[in-house]
Amino acid sequence: VSMVGDYQVCIDEATAFLNVAKLCTDDISGFLLGKMYPFVVNVSFSCELFIKAIMIKQSPTQEFSRGHDLGQLFNTLDDKDKAAIRSAYKEKCSKPLDELLDESSKAFKDWRYALEKGVSICVTGIIAFAEALQEYNKAME
Repeated sequence: VSMVGDYQVCIDEATAFLNVAKLCTDDISGFLLGKMYPFVVNVSFSCELFIKAIMIKQSPTQEFSRGHDLGQLFNTLDDKDKAAIRSAYKEKCSKPLDELLDESSKAFKDWRYALEKGVSICVTGIIAFAEALQEYNKAME
């Protein structure tokens, strides 16, 4: 199912969620004592929005796919987009992107409901993915 969106609004929102996520990491003790949950929710949502912004930008009708699954959304991108994002990500993080996506595809949903089950995430990997997506969007403008 597709929806129609505004590229600049999507970029602005993705950037805002990423900025809030980064604020959560300013103080390591606060991060470990509870800010990790809002960090993960915000950074994973920023990844989702940056991927959807790419879809909007490249769609003649400004369409994007619904859903929160980062792996599924990433895999809908064109091969050239995925290759460029993978390259930018690899410069920032040694964890393989496919491994990160396997572990973190449902981070937005899982971390909103972390009280229901145990959760984990590669903090450096998910922030590297968000930054790689942000940089790729900037390069497309």
